[in-house]
Amino acid sequence: MATTDADGRAEYVRSVRENTQRLAQGLLAENEKLVALATALQVELDRYRKEREELQHQLTRIQSDGQRFRQQYHEVEQQNANLANLYVASYQMHAALHHDDVLAALSEIIVNLIGSEDFTIYEASAEDPELLVRACGMGPSDNARPTVRVGDGVVGGLVARGVVHVAGPDGERGSAEPVACVPLRIDGETTGAIVVFSLLAHRPALGTQDHELLDLLATHAATALHCARLHERYCAGGALT
Repeated sequence: MATTDADGRAEYVRSVRENTQRLAQGLLAENEKLVALATALQVELDRYRKEREELQHQLTRIQSDGQRFRQQYHEVEQQNANLANLYVASYQMHAALHHDDVLAALSEIIVNLIGSEDFTIYEASAEDPELLVRACGMGPSDNARPTVRVGDGVVGGLVARGVVHVAGPDGERGSAEPVACVPLRIDGETTGAIVVFSLLAHRPALGTQDHELLDLLATHAATALHCARLHERYCAGGALT
């Protein structure tokens, strides 16, 4: 009887050990499956994160492009408005037959389109073509420079170059450098100049569209002033030259 009990206990222990081993093996197999699943989920999560980052970058780029396009649209719209205003103002300037009326129309363009109330309009002296004499202007810097000799000084040097000069922001230009210098030329000869010394408070600097505006203004102003002088000479009985 004792032997039978001992055999029964041994069989029970063996059975428990086998069941424990099977359970342990099952748990190990399930653990391996869970590890594989976790690895796959991590890979999938990393892929989703990467895709999300790429989508976020695309969204940021699209938003940046949209802002840039809106800014460009605003600039083009502003440029078109300026050109339309310049066309109207130039028509009035060319329609004026008297010299003072042309200067008044030109001053209005500088104030309203360029955005300056500190400028001088020069014209070549009848006695000395290389000497530019103040024709009109306004602002604190206006009366400080009644004459400018072509080639002398900062302004005279800019006029001698014969091309429109636009300076950078205040921190990037010298103290004697004007904001803009617009030589007025007819048939290759300097007949005057428009010198802008400062801008209104809401205009920190002139941009690319303003440079194009000044190029057009140089042509229209030179022609209108030249025609006004010819008209005055004609009315005075002088030669049209």
